[in-house]
Amino acid sequence: MWKNDDFAHLENVFRNPKLADFNQDGVPEVYSEAIVLNSITGKTLFKGEDSQGCARGYPQVTCFRESNSIAGNFTDHDGLELAAGNNIYEIDLVNLNDTIGNTASVITAPIDVKEGLTSMSDIDGDGLMEVLVSRDNFLMMVVYGFGTHGIIQY
Repeated sequence: MWKNDDFAHLENVFRNPKLADFNQDGVPEVYSEAIVLNSITGKTLFKGEDSQGCARGYPQVTCFRESNSIAGNFTDHDGLELAAGNNIYEIDLVNLNDTIGNTASVITAPIDVKEGLTSMSDIDGDGLMEVLVSRDNFLMMVVYGFGTHGIIQY
């Protein structure tokens, strides 16, 4: 059992940690928002400073994160990427003890996408997932991606 301060830094936030093997080494990492942890030690491996995949609009909480970020194959980058709202992080984990040496290229949505609950689907059937972002209390859905036929947006 471990505790990580990066996961505990916000008050009044619902956490929804998930598992994904970003570096494809057979051991999944734990992630939530744009934070990736070593699942065995709990050490922070990556912490995105930009979009977190946050949906605002609930007065009793700072940010509702029931379906915050999602790991998937969104680009032709080796390994999994992390989509959080309007950003896709192409994460390269080489150090499993802390953040030193771990890098990420940040791809910002090609259209005007704000923070929102993030999910995915292969809308165009090309084998790469598109990012779905719902926001404004679920009244708006935006889809963007980087398919084999170029940038798509709905």
